Amino acid sequence: MELFYNQEKNFVRIVLSGAMNANALTYACDAALADPGYRLWLNRIWDVRAVDLTAVSTAEVQMLSSYLYDRPDGINLVKVALVAEEPLTFGLARVFATLSATASRNEVMPFRSLTEAETWVCAEEG
Repeated sequence: MELFYNQEKNFVRIVLSGAMNANALTYACDAALADPGYRLWLNRIWDVRAVDLTAVSTAEVQMLSSYLYDRPDGINLVKVALVAEEPLTFGLARVFATLSATASRNEVMPFRSLTEAETWVCAEEG
């Protein structure tokens, strides 16, 4: 896992790679939030373009969508972009975003391009 911070634009890009299951994804989430450079209220871009998610079931995606629900504001109430190119991974990202609409306190959106994700997380609300 690699983290790239853009404090000026208020986001962190979290790059994952390799085969991952639900446990590995929750571990990555916890590790990213515990990183010394992480601060509250950062929008997050999860770059999963190099991740193999064939071991993740839709039931596990449902669990993952509510994983951070009880965390404090600042971890919640931010934008979370998921960048995925491969059809299966993008499909799971779409399921995650749909489930997060009711199971999460974050605004979650899937993207196929990093540029689109960065534009979205940096856009002003309003």
